[in-house]
Amino acid sequence: MRVVPFFRWYDLWVGAFVDRKNRVVYVCPLPMVGVKISWGK
Repeated sequence: MRVVPFFRWYDLWVGAFVDRKNRVVYVCPLPMVGVKISWGK
């Protein structure tokens, strides 16, 4: 499991997105600030 924080000046959404194909979850508790959670097979 890997957790990586990120900041994207162009990302203005708040919420979560699950990418099942690539096994990644993006969680953005604040606009422009989020966490990428990925895991292997």
